[in-house]
Amino acid sequence: MLVAGSPNVERSFNALDKARVAGRIVACPVVWTEVSAFFEKGTAMEMLTDAGIDFDPFDRETSETAGKMWRAYRKVEEDEPG
Repeated sequence: MLVAGSPNVERSFNALDKARVAGRIVACPVVWTEVSAFFEKGTAMEMLTDAGIDFDPFDRETSETAGKMWRAYRKVEEDEPG
């Protein structure tokens, strides 16, 4: 939650600061699209860029890897008792 007034804005920015120490912060097209839905045109891109988050589009290999990871995640989730 990177919106001023959000109850988690301070925690979010602290988490981003810690992540920056480890390297570049990127958002894939899916995240960029989801965030954009909550803001007027252009505002989301400005906000993400101001927060030090770069846009990084998928290539085919990345998309396929993400699909495999999602499938593995779903399998683990389905196998967990609950």
